This record gives sequence, C-alpha cells and structure tokens, in this order.
Amino acid sequence: VKCLNNRQLMELAGDLRRLPMPVLIVRGDADVYLTEEICLKLHEEIPGSRLVHIPTAGHLIQEDEPELLSGTLIEFFRDHADA
Repeated sequence: VKCLNNRQLMELAGDLRRLPMPVLIVRGDADVYLTEEICLKLHEEIPGSRLVHIPTAGHLIQEDEPELLSGTLIEFFRDHADA
C-alpha cells in the first residue's frame, strides 16, 4: 500500500466511466489511504456505480469486516445477475 499513489485512481476515472459492467465501490470509513472525497468523486464519475460504506472497517475491509463485505458483494451480485 505504501507504494501506491491514490491520485492514480482519479487519473483512471475517464476509463472507469466507460466500463460496460456494474461497478461497486466499497469504502471502510476508517480507511486513511482511500479518502471519502476520492470515493465520492469516483462514484460521481462512474455512471450507475454503487457506493457502500462500512463504518467499522479500514483499508483492509476483507480482514476487518469479512462478513459485512461478503454480504455486500452477494447483494450486489444478486442485484446485477442479469448484467
């Protein structure tokens, strides 16, 4: 994570906007790497995207809240089973 530059996410926003599939953005509210502003901007830039907050997780959501993350993913996949 230390090697990543979160500004690169915004450089990709134009490409992400053209993704042909549904997009789920999940953010742990205690994430110090991926800011709320970046998530909101990505959500605004990607048409039809869904933004979900997990209040009790940090950047490693899969370790902090595996059950909440899996439930979020299952719900998203069910909602977009036809896509």
